[in-house]
Amino acid sequence: GVQTCALPICFNNKLVGLGGKLENVVFMVDISKSMQSDKGPNGVVLNNWVPIVEVIERWINGLNVGSAALIVFGDSADVMVEMQELNQGGREKILDVLKRIDPNADGTNFLAAFEKAYSIPNVDTIIVFSDGLPSVDVNGNRIFIGGKNSGETDEAYKMRVANTVTENVNRVLAVHRRISEMAKKHP
Repeated sequence: GVQTCALPICFNNKLVGLGGKLENVVFMVDISKSMQSDKGPNGVVLNNWVPIVEVIERWINGLNVGSAALIVFGDSADVMVEMQELNQGGREKILDVLKRIDPNADGTNFLAAFEKAYSIPNVDTIIVFSDGLPSVDVNGNRIFIGGKNSGETDEAYKMRVANTVTENVNRVLAVHRRISEMAKKHP
């Protein structure tokens, strides 16, 4: 096939672990707050978004992809760039949109993102960029333990966390099962 990547050297798709056809690709990008910043040593705030966008840019420019769409997800999911040929103009459009995003969503709704991706006709590959687990369950409710409540003893907090962890793990696994079911229907 014709190489359509923008870099002088295209990535070998198999080498980077991509087995899809890469004819109609959805790039799904987590825009939750954790993607923006984190506290480093001595409480210094580190900006994670800039290096994340640089990595995504390398993938978009270096992969031999026919057409692509961009979905961003936090509490919900939005198609930011519709499926289009991934020529130079298509790459620039996706990257321009990404560079204007300020990740500040409270949640990480993987299920909504996959539902959007699978609603796009002829998708053969989905590439996800995220730093975490789902924080929204299959019913759209937040999966959240929360910090220690005012007046709550350390022992009471530990007990609440222990009781909540099992329930939350099951809720996360339910999200994964639902996504797996969608993947089986849309290989």
